[in-house]
Amino acid sequence: MEENTKERICYLLAENRKLRNLNDELEQELAIKDEIIRKQICMMSESKNSGSYNEKR
Repeated sequence: MEENTKERICYLLAENRKLRNLNDELEQELAIKDEIIRKQICMMSESKNSGSYNEKR
């Protein structure tokens, strides 16, 4: 295998690792935001059911 090809493979593996790490971070961030939205929806639903939601509108 040529040295240039080895360097290219090593570079691509390193880039792949960086992208996988970035993807993991983005998935964690998305999960946190998803949980926040779910809690907000539940709070709105609870407020609506108690009648206070309609009073605020």
